[in-house]
Amino acid sequence: MELAPFIADDALAPKVRERWLAEEARRVADAIREIGAIAQVSKKQIQAWTRRLEGGHLTDSHVLPLPSSGVVSLPLLERLTGDAVLELAYDGPGVVLKDGSLVILPGVEEVAQHVVFDAAGGESFRHDHLRVARYSGLPATGDAAVDEAYDGLVAASTFMSEVLGRDSITGTDWPLVAVVHHDRGYNNAYWTGEYIVLGDGDEVIFGRFTQCPEVIASEVWPGVPEISVITFYGETGALSISIRDVFASLTKQYALGQTVDEADWVLGAGLVIDGVGLRSLKAPGMAYDNEVLGKDPQPDHMRDYLHTERDNGGVHINGGIPNRAFYLVAAALGGKAWERAGRIWWDALISGEVGKTPLFADWARLTAQAAVTRFGEDSEEHLVL
Repeated sequence: MELAPFIADDALAPKVRERWLAEEARRVADAIREIGAIAQVSKKQIQAWTRRLEGGHLTDSHVLPLPSSGVVSLPLLERLTGDAVLELAYDGPGVVLKDGSLVILPGVEEVAQHVVFDAAGGESFRHDHLRVARYSGLPATGDAAVDEAYDGLVAASTFMSEVLGRDSITGTDWPLVAVVHHDRGYNNAYWTGEYIVLGDGDEVIFGRFTQCPEVIASEVWPGVPEISVITFYGETGALSISIRDVFASLTKQYALGQTVDEADWVLGAGLVIDGVGLRSLKAPGMAYDNEVLGKDPQPDHMRDYLHTERDNGGVHINGGIPNRAFYLVAAALGGKAWERAGRIWWDALISGEVGKTPLFADWARLTAQAAVTRFGEDSEEHLVL
């Protein structure tokens, strides 16, 4: 606000104005992250706001609108966030976490492909006890969570490169990064927009989230550009979740060399203390049934689609419908699911026709067309779809 009169002055050089605007936008974005975390605003909402500030995506219709006013003053936000940036400097991968954001150190010629930070039970990514536990080229540490997270990152990028032919999951040269031992007994894993945060679980409801490579892969996939633009709400969001689940399951199957019949088709196998896992692609609705979590609510058919305002319009619930569809296609084709069914799903995703609000029917059409393009009209793959 204090800079506004100067920025509006026509006498100000354009380059200076742009530099000032960029700097102030960065400071506001940092403040939004800090306050958003305290207020427990959804990561998706925070990411949408900060992307507009830092990336200039002001015309993207899928981005949630910025608030027109705020009750917290800029001086107070600056006081809360602080001017000083805490760095975690070290010799090795050339990337640090600054105020919860990934930053590549200046002058670094080579950055490690995979990096695992250890939060040591802390809740904030600003604390200086957050340390690098392992990165590309280092041997196993003996810390199960660190080594599992590292192996999961490698499995995800290996699948992307060797099976799908893309060198980078996120489409950038930045490393894949995970933070382990976040908080105490933290029962979740999530993608921040830059890296994965993995909880240890409370060993009552959930075990270590790092133990499941498919969970790690599922949380990496939101960084895939073609998925990141899909609106995360309702039927569209459920499709987005399903695409992530499919490729996460295929990542594990590829790493283990499993066929369709050998795979368990479970996301989070062994993660739920009293259950099979978080979600089953083969049998949606059958992943768990206990007093604490209740009955797995996922439907496996469109006739049972759940209309709800909870869970962003049921994104994790209704994702069972396209999950089951993929399993049926893979089972009908047999063999290794990533070789044909997986290729069809990938071709559909990168076709350029998905857009921001695809529905299940749109996806059915796109996958059928992808099968024709890759395998031919009236091929086995096309007829299955």
